[in-house]
Amino acid sequence: MMVDAEPGTGRKPYLRLNLTLSFSEVSRARAGVARALQALGHPDLVSDAMVISSELVTNAVTAQTQGRVIFAVWGNRGRPLVEVWDTAIWTAPRLDPPPIEALMDMDESDLGGWGLANVQTLAAHWGHRLAEFPGEPGVIRKCVWALLK
Repeated sequence: MMVDAEPGTGRKPYLRLNLTLSFSEVSRARAGVARALQALGHPDLVSDAMVISSELVTNAVTAQTQGRVIFAVWGNRGRPLVEVWDTAIWTAPRLDPPPIEALMDMDESDLGGWGLANVQTLAAHWGHRLAEFPGEPGVIRKCVWALLK
């Protein structure tokens, strides 16, 4: 897959997918990260990476009503890195699952809000940044990333 270099670095991700704002794209990202990690020699990371990718892409699709999402996997000199870019108005990701007491009154339709807690548990590190949106020089957008263990 031919992709543009990251601005200013000359480096290219192993995989970059342009995703639409559809929850069906979550499975496309999961399949992509699985193939990429197999090819990069990290079959042991596939399961965790699929969960991380699902959570981050779901958040990006949920955060906006128009725009697009870019999903990327970097080889990153030993530890693969997953990135999810979105075009939503900037809001920092929040790691605030509901308090345990609130779980007593929830039914299964209320059980959202745990995605970033899952990412934090499964990733070596995770975070977010504002940077130039891939393929759109001068356009600054949000990227949430996770460095795999």
